[in-house]
Amino acid sequence: MRLRSSTAQEQGMSLPELLVVISILGVLVALGIDSGLREWHRERVNTVAIELAGWLENARRAALRGEACEINIVTGTLGATDTLATATCMPNWPLQIATSTNTTRYSISAETSRFLFTPRGTRYPNTGPITVTIALNPDQGVSRCISLQGLLGVVSPGRIINGACSLDQRF
Repeated sequence: MRLRSSTAQEQGMSLPELLVVISILGVLVALGIDSGLREWHRERVNTVAIELAGWLENARRAALRGEACEINIVTGTLGATDTLATATCMPNWPLQIATSTNTTRYSISAETSRFLFTPRGTRYPNTGPITVTIALNPDQGVSRCISLQGLLGVVSPGRIINGACSLDQRF
């Protein structure tokens, strides 16, 4: 049995073919990185919003044990390990932003940054819903909101859609 000798045309890809393949792979990698980065931003904001919603619910429950609980939400630009909220009923448990990276910054805004959960389980002042908005800073197009609604101050996480907090949207 004789082995066939290969010719120059059968030995591999030409330079133009190789450049086309490398270009296609480069575009696919760039799209994957962009998509992954957007997902990472969304998850960072989701994490802060879910932590704040859970912390507010714990503060409301602490107030139901018989002691009024004043909540103070820190607004402005915050980063890793900065204090996001404090409560008089939980003095040893301020809410701090979890460490993700030292360069991640969040923009926090609230219609009312100070309010009270009473021992009766109500929110004071009850002048309407309180909305806290969490976004990446600088704006990456990803933001979430926490809404405290009604006299009882029911804590509901939501998404910002057309500038308003939409509670019927899932994270």
